[in-house]
Amino acid sequence: MNSFTVRASLNWAGEFMSLAAAFQRNPVLAGLGASGIVLSAAYSIWLYARISFGVWNDYLAHTTDISRPCNATVSTLFYSTGPIAG
Repeated sequence: MNSFTVRASLNWAGEFMSLAAAFQRNPVLAGLGASGIVLSAAYSIWLYARISFGVWNDYLAHTTDISRPCNATVSTLFYSTGPIAG
């Protein structure tokens, strides 16, 4: 989830350099590593969609939304770290 939360983190640059070095040493293992990166990215996207838009069930009908003090705290923290993250 780091790729979702920290904008412009250049995570892909580290992955690319690691895979380029691994490809020079052993192309088969580099292919397995690349497939692992692709599968983890696909899983992250699926998990984000599931968490954000999940499936409705009867247990969700009885929950309450976030309270105003909690919303103010979360909003303050979120907006104060936005300029830092990029």
